[in-house]
Amino acid sequence: MVVRGSAKGVVYSTGHNTQIGAISKTLARAHPETEFQRGTKKYGNLLLTLTVFLVLAIFGLNIAVGHPLFDALLFGLAIAIGIVPEMMPAIVTITLSTGAHRMAKEKVIVKRLESMENLGNIDTLCTDKTGTLTEGKIFLVGSYTPDSTPDDSRVIGLSLAANNAVVGDTITGNPIDVAIWEYATQKALGDLTKDYTKINEIPFDYRRRIMSVIMRTREGLTLIAKGAPESLIQDCTYVEWKGQGQPLTPALTGSLNTTFTNYSMQGLRVIAVAYRNIEQKNTYTPADETGLTLAGFLVFTDPPKKDVGEALSKLEKLGVGIKILTGDNELVANKMCNEVGLSVKGTVTGTELAQLSWAQLKSSVENATVFARVTPNQKLDVIKALKENGHVVGYMGDGVNDAPALYEADAGISVDTAVDVSKDAADVVLLRKDLGVLANGIEEGRRTFGNTIKYVLMGTSSNFGNMFSASAGSVFLPFLPMLPIQILFLNLLYNVANLTLPTDNVDPEYTKWPRKWDIGFVRNFTIFFGPFSSVYDFLTFGIMLFIFGASPALFQSAWFVESFWTQTLIIFVIRTRRIPFFKSRPSKWLVVLTLACVAFGTIVPFTPLGALMGFTAIPASFWILNILMTVTYLFLVDAGKVFFYKICGY
Repeated sequence: MVVRGSAKGVVYSTGHNTQIGAISKTLARAHPETEFQRGTKKYGNLLLTLTVFLVLAIFGLNIAVGHPLFDALLFGLAIAIGIVPEMMPAIVTITLSTGAHRMAKEKVIVKRLESMENLGNIDTLCTDKTGTLTEGKIFLVGSYTPDSTPDDSRVIGLSLAANNAVVGDTITGNPIDVAIWEYATQKALGDLTKDYTKINEIPFDYRRRIMSVIMRTREGLTLIAKGAPESLIQDCTYVEWKGQGQPLTPALTGSLNTTFTNYSMQGLRVIAVAYRNIEQKNTYTPADETGLTLAGFLVFTDPPKKDVGEALSKLEKLGVGIKILTGDNELVANKMCNEVGLSVKGTVTGTELAQLSWAQLKSSVENATVFARVTPNQKLDVIKALKENGHVVGYMGDGVNDAPALYEADAGISVDTAVDVSKDAADVVLLRKDLGVLANGIEEGRRTFGNTIKYVLMGTSSNFGNMFSASAGSVFLPFLPMLPIQILFLNLLYNVANLTLPTDNVDPEYTKWPRKWDIGFVRNFTIFFGPFSSVYDFLTFGIMLFIFGASPALFQSAWFVESFWTQTLIIFVIRTRRIPFFKSRPSKWLVVLTLACVAFGTIVPFTPLGALMGFTAIPASFWILNILMTVTYLFLVDAGKVFFYKICGY
């Protein structure tokens, strides 16, 4: 840490050979496939199978009944286009963009649109304790000798010497080092480091959990170390006990561990400070951190956020499980979880994780809430194990070492105050590090997913029903029930009507738990509701043939209108599990555009454009029958919806 002045340095590694370079290599790959992308792929495969089978069958049957080869081919291709919801990419993009705009108002910035569906679908959130459950501001509450006697000069002086905070108009750097300086300044302890001159440093790392400095004093060179008590005490041979240096016996070690445990059980974070005289050397390594004398403890607090309990309760109601991945010890983490109302099912330490096989790890992540003293690589392993277990995982982090885990998670969540590499790796950036903000973002993500699924259900059920009717009619009628150009126009107008689906309201109960792509549900929905449309299509066929004795043009015109009315207006029934309009209101834009498209489709047969496509004017008596059929169709589907969701267990 360069505080002032100038120096010469030696570069001994660059690029990918540096620590940041190693992290960058983990990010230099395609983003892992999201749950939404996997679901979309399965849906595409389902449509492909259905389309190929139906088109081949239609083409073969039309040839068999004597339709011209070219007409049969065009009709088959039109049926294929009619079945496939080709506007889905546009609908999904508009839905995601609209959702991202709404989420920005909730102080949630979405960087990758496809990750927004995952944010809504996460069922497990992995996060650090500091800054999420707590205020993220560490305060030093006291310093003590090993026998628990308050001491501000000796222990604080050593810890200020082994300190990398930059002291100036503002104190910046490592939060723990900053807290020590702020405490010394507040207590007006004076210049406790005037007798120390820094010679060298052994940096902190997550394996040792210790950092050391080599200082020149009047007596010679001194190594001063500070770090996690469970690590540093193991490196101590002596202890300053009641003002005297004594060998560190097992009895004294037990007493020190009890003191440390008592602090931790109060939710306080403890740092140990130790020292030893050392000889002049060219280089110093962690191997020099032995034979130390324990000087005392620093006790810190990071108070819980005032509203974190409410945010955790909201996440729990949303069906999101919380996993705490922290560098603190398990006692501090458990105490903090209890204070904020987070139930702890189990605790696993980093040491225990290192001894588990992959199969054991996958089991362990299901049964534990707190993962304490974990390294960045172990955080990554926990996320991978949860994903392999079928969870949609969100990870919240803001440090350099969090980047790989952010990249691996289904939804990587960072904050605007995070380091650049973490924000680059994240999918979502919060403008405030607050679980309440995140909960609002999750709800918005679920509303976005809900509107996407509405289009899928519309496209597969009503499209399938109408195209099945067209296919069956082409076999039994002496003419095509609808010309290819008419099918394409119907499909175009129908998709335009769906463009405002992203603005639709979503029922509150839909956001209460995570939703995933369920291809079985989509398939069963299609099979159940598709025939409803076909029944009314065949009824229209009969009316036009046996009551009106319709010509091919009149038949096609009448069925176009009936098909378009039922296919488009059914959105008001399918969009909700509630009673349409009375218990669940659609958005005004969905109502306006849908009714406008229905009106346009109604008058097309009477226009030159309709004549160009082979339509003709429809007699007034048909409109009465069409209104009756459409109304009864909507009521029938609404009744069938109750049966499907309740009786079939959806």
